Amino acid sequence: MDRDQPAATQKLGNAGTPSDTEPLAPSGNGGASLVLIHPPMPEIGLRRPLCKSVMVVGRDESADLTVTRGSVSRRHAELRRGAGGEWQVADMGSTNGTYLNDEEVEDAGLVDGDHVQFGDAIFKFVLADSAAYHDKVYSVTVLDGITSIYNQRYFFSHVDKQMAKAHHVKSDMALIIIDIDWFSDLNEERGGLCGDAVLRTLARRISLQAKSGHVSARIGGEEFAVFMPGAELDDALDLAESIREAVDCEAFAFEGNDFEVSVSIGVAASAEGELSARQLVTEARKQLTAAKENGRNCVAP
Repeated sequence: MDRDQPAATQKLGNAGTPSDTEPLAPSGNGGASLVLIHPPMPEIGLRRPLCKSVMVVGRDESADLTVTRGSVSRRHAELRRGAGGEWQVADMGSTNGTYLNDEEVEDAGLVDGDHVQFGDAIFKFVLADSAAYHDKVYSVTVLDGITSIYNQRYFFSHVDKQMAKAHHVKSDMALIIIDIDWFSDLNEERGGLCGDAVLRTLARRISLQAKSGHVSARIGGEEFAVFMPGAELDDALDLAESIREAVDCEAFAFEGNDFEVSVSIGVAASAEGELSARQLVTEARKQLTAAKENGRNCVAP
């Protein structure tokens, strides 16, 4: 399923929920794509098809490929497709320059595998015959196979990087950890296929409650998490309660049978970057334990 925005409004740069940033299907137009490879953020590895013969890359909302990074000029560079299908990149007088394979260029041809840099955003140029392979690799290494949201490895790598940044710029961060109550009992009573269906449904409900900029993931068997850059504790508690209610207020279904599911949620926050990533995760897990000890189906603190 392709949820990408139209070519004229493709955007990169702000952390998003997986529902906003899932891998693209092959473009099907025999063309080329750009794949973000730096800096680390949820869009890393995502493929953006070059669907027009001329595409402007820049920070401006009107750019064909919008890259919301401060180092990227409003109209940074232009990508052009020639009559024979070949592609070129041309700088548009940007402040920080356009680079091809680490060398600054004004106008240069592109070949499959080239690294193209606009400001601090680096993309890999890929042709259609290698795009499907890119999508498959991305899905396997970044997304959870059952729920199609981010997996544990990607999520904690992202949290580590963001918390290190938060320490330097003194920004707020929050983390929510969600555990399905009595999930092992549900698996035993209803079977593993039902358990997988519950995981997928919960992932969707979490993604619907999460806001733009939040990063959701499955981080264990029945554990999920939401990382909230720029959020204070009260913001995280509000979101946690919204998720708990979304799970508790509507029955889950499998093979025509409805049944109740609840979750316990632990919440932690780091004011002005005071906590490390490890400390933030430890505190959230501590609060998750407290939620279970308080009778489950609740949020702590």
